[in-house]
Amino acid sequence: MMTKLEFPVETSAKPDDGTSYHNKAESLQLHIEQRLLEDTKRLELARNGFKSHIRAYATHTKEERKHFDISELHLGHTAKSYGLREAPGGIGAGVERKTKKRNNKGVEKDQDQQAGDEWQNQNIIKKKSMMLMNSAADEFNIG
Repeated sequence: MMTKLEFPVETSAKPDDGTSYHNKAESLQLHIEQRLLEDTKRLELARNGFKSHIRAYATHTKEERKHFDISELHLGHTAKSYGLREAPGGIGAGVERKTKKRNNKGVEKDQDQQAGDEWQNQNIIKKKSMMLMNSAADEFNIG
């Protein structure tokens, strides 16, 4: 029972009649992504929805976390479900910088020291975000 797929707005993604459901799903996904890229307001709404979903996912109680482990959640797949091509920034450890940094004495740090500093900073950020997530669990959960 293959029904004809029609899109309400024209984009370069075209639904093909007689193709598999997999191909139709890919075409629909591409169409949604293109619509979001054309409309900045909708794109921002999709990004905010994604971020809210991730924050809410992280607020599960300790007993529920074995079923809803945020480290097992694939952010790229979740972003696709919101019509986004990739997971938006603003969640997680941040961007790795390739520039040379200077320490307190004005001496340039080598790459190994920089990598160690980045790793240490990311661990601090992870610990702080986990503390926030743990404290926020009571706020969002009912019961």
